[in-house]
Amino acid sequence: MPKVKTIQIVWHSKEPVYSCDFHPDGTLYTAGADKEIKSWEIFLEEDGYASVKHTATLTGHTKTVNCVRFSPSGSHLVTSGDSGEMLLWQPQGVDAVHGNLVSAEEAASSWRRAASLRGHTDDVMDLAWSPDGSALISGSIDNKVIVWEVSEKKRGSMLTQFANHKHFVQGVTWDPMQQFVISQSADRTCKVYALRPPAAGRRNKVSQYMQPACDTAKEFYCAATLSKKVVAPQQNTTQQQQQGGDADQQHQQTNAVKPERLPLFMDESAPTFFRRPSWSPDGSFLALPAGTHRSTAPTGPRDLNTAYLYARGNWAAPVAHLPAQSKPVVAVRFCPVLFRKDPNASCPALYDQLPYKMVFAVATLDSVIIYDTASVLPLAVMGQLHYDSITEIAWSRDGQYLAISSRDCYCSIAAFTKNELGEKLLEAELPAAITKWAAVREASEKAAAEKPTKVAADVKPSSIKPKMAASKPAATATVAAAAAPSAVKEVQPRKRIVPEAVSAAASAPITIEAAVPTVKKPKRVVPEMIQPSATTAAAAATAPTNISGEADKGPKRITPTPVAEFPLQPRFDNAATASAAPRSAEPASIAGQSQRRRITPLPVGVPPATIAAAPAAMKPGSVAMLAMLAGQKATADAEKK
Repeated sequence: MPKVKTIQIVWHSKEPVYSCDFHPDGTLYTAGADKEIKSWEIFLEEDGYASVKHTATLTGHTKTVNCVRFSPSGSHLVTSGDSGEMLLWQPQGVDAVHGNLVSAEEAASSWRRAASLRGHTDDVMDLAWSPDGSALISGSIDNKVIVWEVSEKKRGSMLTQFANHKHFVQGVTWDPMQQFVISQSADRTCKVYALRPPAAGRRNKVSQYMQPACDTAKEFYCAATLSKKVVAPQQNTTQQQQQGGDADQQHQQTNAVKPERLPLFMDESAPTFFRRPSWSPDGSFLALPAGTHRSTAPTGPRDLNTAYLYARGNWAAPVAHLPAQSKPVVAVRFCPVLFRKDPNASCPALYDQLPYKMVFAVATLDSVIIYDTASVLPLAVMGQLHYDSITEIAWSRDGQYLAISSRDCYCSIAAFTKNELGEKLLEAELPAAITKWAAVREASEKAAAEKPTKVAADVKPSSIKPKMAASKPAATATVAAAAAPSAVKEVQPRKRIVPEAVSAAASAPITIEAAVPTVKKPKRVVPEMIQPSATTAAAAATAPTNISGEADKGPKRITPTPVAEFPLQPRFDNAATASAAPRSAEPASIAGQSQRRRITPLPVGVPPATIAAAPAAMKPGSVAMLAMLAGQKATADAEKK
């Protein structure tokens, strides 16, 4: 039996621990509500129980950290938190330079922030890496699933996103064969995204599954939705006997009942805020948590908490369900190690079509159950470990440790002895799917290990010409200094072009004047004064003159002359009235200008005869004349009345 122990130390300042994951070297990393990521060294005590020692703390998040995940090669670390925060970390070299925005703890740790992934608008709940480590997927409570690129080309860029869920996305996982991407949500569905096959009549030179995940991420589409299952109706035997009656009549009633379609997963009222699915190491199985199963026991149907097991590519119905205790299932994790099957096993196998067996752990809110594919019965049940709900489980790379995090601020670690879970398969016995990606991970690890120590010493001495050594002795010293063990930065080998002296005894020396054509400079044009010619003088002698006899020099400004004031005469309608009206003396014209008259308006309705009868002493328009006209009008109006 495994030796499990809840280590009661201050993990995250007495705050809940939401996630944990193992580095390939065996170091445990945890994340919690204190906004920090901490690393722990695990060792066995004398009694066989595991213990931990704090080694480093990573700070950078401003809110709760919900998930921490290492890349398959361990060269990168990604963490996610509330409000859409996602940070990408990478190992820092010896010569790393830190600015004033980096804390002292982060500067002292072996990891530094490499990028910030921005795309989610709310809490990011789960993360998953691609098998080759070139991309990762994230799920958030903004109902979106985003695929990110992590390669050196466009680190931190968004490749594609899916908005197929109608509720919180609480778990994601990536197929080890790089063919499927899975997301599970609180809307009681699980989405399966598959690579779109090439067009008809067109074949790719390289299989899609062998290309980098960052290059094929945009080809994913929603291929299936797992939400309900069909259950055949069954009637209790005891009820049939009590009812009695004709057997044929009961058979007809049973056939008339239609099959039921029951939901596979729990709704949003489940107390599990995480639903973290998992793929098996060989990619043959997909385990989904937060399942609900309708039991057909003789005592009556009842709903059970379970985890469903799907075979690869067969999304019509699950191949098995794993009953849990009284609490819902939070997460499922497969052990990364494959084990040899026991030929003398007496218990029926959970799935007997594999030449090996796989071990996986199912975590509920209050317990952890360990299963394997060679038996329908669990290997171990670990319960009553924490006072609050379990949030995450993680296996070490060698399968020796199983870490369990909880909301009660503590973590538990289960330690397994050698061959307790089974005899490990040899490398030659591993399936091709695992060996292929194991080779990819080894190549990535080797490249990551050689990158900081690769120097200019890789340049072969034969590539350096004697002329360069003779002409520039300092170049040899530079190469030797770069080849020193203290050098860390990568220096790409470059070929230096050394100029050679031109022999003076050459038969046909090349001169610059002959090789390069001469170009004349532009000449500045200076204006010169033009002297008047004889023709210009003759034209000036015959120029036109003005009235005074002077030569006409061009247009002249005309000053207006004021017009003298004089009384104007009223306007008459006919010639007879105009001849009878008195006229004032007309002023003489001034400087040959025409005479102007002022027109005085007359009252409307006064006949011209009245004006003709006016005394000659009254001037038209005067006050006396207007008064007389008004009196005459009043008399005429009185006569009419």
